[in-house]
Amino acid sequence: MKKDIVILAIAALFAGSALLHSEDAAAKTPLQTLQDIKTANATLLDAQKKTLDTLDDMQKTADQIKAFSKRS
Repeated sequence: MKKDIVILAIAALFAGSALLHSEDAAAKTPLQTLQDIKTANATLLDAQKKTLDTLDDMQKTADQIKAFSKRS
């Protein structure tokens, strides 16, 4: 899971830098560039939320396993 988070973070950095340094960035208005960045950020936040939900589920499962193992 940590590997997935690191990969997502690196991908986001490259995506953000590609938006800022692409050749057609000069042809875009600053507003269009900001909208593109906002869209990329929203996508990243969605991915992070899914990852956080998965980690929460894993933590709940681990807690249940600990509780059941103490009963035995």
